[in-house]
Amino acid sequence: MPGTNAYIGVWMNYDSDGVGRATLTLPVNWASYLISGLALLVSIAGSSCWAIAAYVMHQKLVRPTFDPLHLQLQVLLRNTESALVAMKELAMIQHAWPRHENSKRPVVRVLPIALVAFVVASFAVASVFVAAIASRSEQDIVTLVKPGAVCGWVLPPDISSGNEATIAVFGGAANSSLRARGYAKDWYARDNGFGTPPSVFPIRTLPYTVGTGPCPFPDVGRCISNDSSSLNSAIVLDTGLLDSHAHFGVNLPKENRIRSRMVTTCAPLNVSEFIHKVVEIDEETYYDLSVGSFQKPTRNITFRMNAHSTKDFIGYQIRSATYNPDVQEGGSSWIPIPPFKRADALVSIYAVAQNSITYLSPVYDPLFIANEDYVMKLGNTTYYRPKNFFNIIGCIDQYQFCNPNNMGCTAATSLMKAYSQGRDILDLNTPQVAVLTRTSLAFAGCSSFSSGFGNLGVGGLQANEITFNDFISPPLPPNQWEKEVLLWFQTGLSYVQQEMFSFVDQPRPNTTGLDVHSVADMDAGPLREAMWNMCVNQKTSSAGQVQNFNFVGLMIIICLSVFIITLALILEPCVRLFRMWRETESGRLRQRSWEMDSKYDLVRKALQGQGVRPWRKGGRKKDSGIPVIHGEQILQLSILDQDDLLPLYQQKEIACTT
Repeated sequence: MPGTNAYIGVWMNYDSDGVGRATLTLPVNWASYLISGLALLVSIAGSSCWAIAAYVMHQKLVRPTFDPLHLQLQVLLRNTESALVAMKELAMIQHAWPRHENSKRPVVRVLPIALVAFVVASFAVASVFVAAIASRSEQDIVTLVKPGAVCGWVLPPDISSGNEATIAVFGGAANSSLRARGYAKDWYARDNGFGTPPSVFPIRTLPYTVGTGPCPFPDVGRCISNDSSSLNSAIVLDTGLLDSHAHFGVNLPKENRIRSRMVTTCAPLNVSEFIHKVVEIDEETYYDLSVGSFQKPTRNITFRMNAHSTKDFIGYQIRSATYNPDVQEGGSSWIPIPPFKRADALVSIYAVAQNSITYLSPVYDPLFIANEDYVMKLGNTTYYRPKNFFNIIGCIDQYQFCNPNNMGCTAATSLMKAYSQGRDILDLNTPQVAVLTRTSLAFAGCSSFSSGFGNLGVGGLQANEITFNDFISPPLPPNQWEKEVLLWFQTGLSYVQQEMFSFVDQPRPNTTGLDVHSVADMDAGPLREAMWNMCVNQKTSSAGQVQNFNFVGLMIIICLSVFIITLALILEPCVRLFRMWRETESGRLRQRSWEMDSKYDLVRKALQGQGVRPWRKGGRKKDSGIPVIHGEQILQLSILDQDDLLPLYQQKEIACTT
């Protein structure tokens, strides 16, 4: 369908259990035709249901002798095609026959037929509720995404292979982070989604909690807190356990799901003992941060900042370093000193240099502090300069995986350790291993480093977005650093959603230069089969483009309606044929009564009583239940002729006596 990548057809939705899983997805225009057709079908079935009930009651009430009220009721049952019309006619009959006058117990005889007509008439109301088996078209409809040309995952190529690989790696990382940050601003950072672009993810935002915890670096007084009552604490952002089906839309049975968790802990750091002022030969003044080296253990310099930048009208500058304990130190870009080194988490630190930034009011945020100690006045305007040349914030990222089948979980640790523990100790089945692999690959790019300054540089700083001409800033709140960290975390969540979703539709390798690993290229086996099953079972959200139907409910409505309609069409002919095959006195009486109570036969008898004859059965083979005049003469009647007709019930009595 143009404009959507939603799968059109029948699929199994594992949100439900049993037969309720079967779901039919159709474009909204097709869905409207289906709903209209179902309403018409149910309406016809309602009329057919009355035809069946009327036939059964008519045959049940046949008597050898009868009074005029009985005849009227039998004629009504024989000739009324709608339960609603029957109820109206019954009300008229009841009104016409006063109680105990000219007839025995009219209410007792009319009421049962009226109750049956009422029950059958309520069947027609069911056509109004046919739409209940369909989702509402104006809502976000969760359906399957149509697989793309390549299903798999992307791994960055070796940048040492040339410029094209380098462009693919860094360009792809920056684009992914920008898209994730844009989505985070649209959906996570707003109170509602009004005015935001549509989301294709099965749920718009992943859940998380914001709390406080101990400083991720154990030294006393290392973390700086705004809250004097909670010293040496940090902000803790925790997703809790995310279900692969409910949160990421991997549409698999309960026994094939896993749960995953991401925890980020950050705080501004007091690293004054590791900052050194250095005057080089060129007489330029630098400030070194010495908390670990970059691949040069003999030189403990993490960052070096030029003090002259405070006079060059330069805005914010960012320096970042990250340590991954899962990578050998020889290959890690930063080798931290022991106070900042952890074996159970990805460690990142960031130096935020304010340089020439001036603020229009004091800032007490520890990452952007600029108070009354450094004031500059120009005319009547007071500007507040940064207190420190740069400030440091540190973060750790940890991951955890769980098996909901046995409630086992890995430790909250670094990503590769959590992945390895998941495969080794969680007793996962093959589909769960496939989900674990896919989820781990998605988590690989969602750390605070990748979601913040690592891929975006100063573009990952919200405070930079509101500066004028790179050096004048409006006031910042005392918790600005928490807002920065929160958006990094939200960007990471958006990135995970993005990567989990794009698994089923990756770009072709020759269009991006990235190393795309296709499921189709995997070795044949259970894991490849489980991976491919995920390629065709990824949920997506589609607003206003498709509608879902409960397929079993749809089939029940169609089959039951067709059965009722078919039964109404064949019931009387089948009973008639059975009576011809097995003749009985009561059968002949009931069949004769059914034929004689026909409105066409009653007209024949009325006209025959006035001398209009001869008559015969209609049709070329003379087998029709509608009588016609025998002969070639065409008889013409007038309204005045009809005034002299005998009452119909007398005609039936005459026919019965002859």
